[in-house]
Formats: sequence, C-alpha cells, structure tokens
Amino acid sequence: MTSAGGGAAFDRRSLADKLKTLKTSLPDQSAITVQPEDAVAYDDLVSTVDICLGEQLRNVTVAPLN
Repeated sequence: MTSAGGGAAFDRRSLADKLKTLKTSLPDQSAITVQPEDAVAYDDLVSTVDICLGEQLRNVTVAPLN
C-alpha cells in the first residue's frame, strides 16, 4: 500500500494499537512527543495527533527531529 505521494501508507490502526498498549502498561502517562520526518504529510501528522488524543494522551508535543 502506498500513499498519494508514492511513499509507504500511514498505518493508523497499528499506531492506535501501539498507543493502546502503551496506555495499558502506563495508565498514568498523558504526554507524548511526536517527531515527524520532513517527508510526513501534514494530514498524517494531524491524524497522528488525533489518534494520540483518542488514546487519552492529552499532552501532545510536536517537535522537529534532532
């Protein structure tokens, strides 16, 4: 599966599953930092933040890669 830009498709379900596992093992965790690569589409970044919020990670920070 590829995205409109020709790259690998963004797997929202896998991300949600991994975040759900994280919240199960760390139920008091509410912060997460997202560090997208330059090639990540804006829509995918917004979806990532939305998924984080949906998994009760309410303190989402977006930061550049170092």
